[in-house]
Amino acid sequence: MEVLYATGIRHAETHRLDLYDVDTAAQRLIVRLGQGQRDRVVPLTETAAHWLTRYVTIARPELAAGRLWGKGKRRNKPEIIPPTSALWLSVTGHRLSYQMIADRIRDYALQVELKASVHTFRHCCATHLLRGGASIRHVQQLLGHRDLNTTEIYTHLELADLKQAMENFAAKNASD
Repeated sequence: MEVLYATGIRHAETHRLDLYDVDTAAQRLIVRLGQGQRDRVVPLTETAAHWLTRYVTIARPELAAGRLWGKGKRRNKPEIIPPTSALWLSVTGHRLSYQMIADRIRDYALQVELKASVHTFRHCCATHLLRGGASIRHVQQLLGHRDLNTTEIYTHLELADLKQAMENFAAKNASD
């Protein structure tokens, strides 16, 4: 969830991530063949890089070895699983399916009594970046949009946001 929120990547892009697409030391990941069959480099926040490092060094090896049996229970005899380059693994040691990703997000959202999907993280990422002062062009590049109008759909700016922008503009011009 942290990677989804921090990067704004699409559901399918998340599903397709491989180990070699992630560079936590450089705090970036490569989205291969995103929308329009284009690759792009996406920065990782320090927090996302931290949790990805923990996942790759602690949890993923356990999953890849077939030592887990769901809900954190261990198998007495690990299964022999062919190696995979997939980043996100299920307890079977295989790539986490597209549907499993959606199911996990839905289940977590239900636990905290929210309505959310994988795509919700993409919308939140774009909106919070803009509210934090990011340029819409930067958000467009991060999300991998060709058309700026598409990026604008993802931004849930409210009247309070517009009022704040106007006040900031007025304060800046008053001091000039």
